[in-house]
Amino acid sequence: MARILVVEDEAIIIEVVRDSLMGTEHEVNAALDGTTALKLVDEWAPELIVLDLNLGGDVSGLDVCRYVRSHDHTRDVLIVVLTGETGDALELTLFDAGADDFVRKQRFRAGLFRRRIEAVLRRAATEPREEKLELGPLVLDPARREATLGTTGLSLTPTEFDIVHTLVTNQDRIVSRRELLDRGSGVADPATSRAVDMHIKQIRKKLGPHSDMIGTVYGKGYRLEAGVLTAE
Repeated sequence: MARILVVEDEAIIIEVVRDSLMGTEHEVNAALDGTTALKLVDEWAPELIVLDLNLGGDVSGLDVCRYVRSHDHTRDVLIVVLTGETGDALELTLFDAGADDFVRKQRFRAGLFRRRIEAVLRRAATEPREEKLELGPLVLDPARREATLGTTGLSLTPTEFDIVHTLVTNQDRIVSRRELLDRGSGVADPATSRAVDMHIKQIRKKLGPHSDMIGTVYGKGYRLEAGVLTAE
């Protein structure tokens, strides 16, 4: 059971999302604007936010996303964006702001949406709590969900951390996009593969000169190139 906050300025879409989650044990709350959403984020402490990108008013969906990621007490909140827009620039912007996944309104299907939400929640709930993982200068602390590269902290979103963790624990093995994001959830959606690619782009950007540690195996997935790190 999770607390899910739906942030959407159209009441009918809020009801559609609520109906999609009927039959689950999740507690669902809603906000019609960004200002109310920020208040509920602090006071109600949701574990996952379903967030419309284009909110009316002074606080946009991106503002909400950036607020959540910029504060210690909220940075692990999961964010699934609802968007009616498409395109590389937009998708990069929302992942740069800290989104974990996105669902296009034009392709909204209740069953698929529910499974996407469950997959995101399951990834966070089943994160292993082993000791720190060290691979060359890269160090992952699963218990605190923190990553460092040398002396530099990596500001990873929850899903970005999960992807890096999966790559590290499967070093030198090709990991499929589905395994990276859905971990066997059975979700079959082209947007899922698209989301993985966008997350990888964001991770590489944060790795800077070490971005080549994540190799692309075209048509199959990604692989952590352990030699790139241990050679330093």
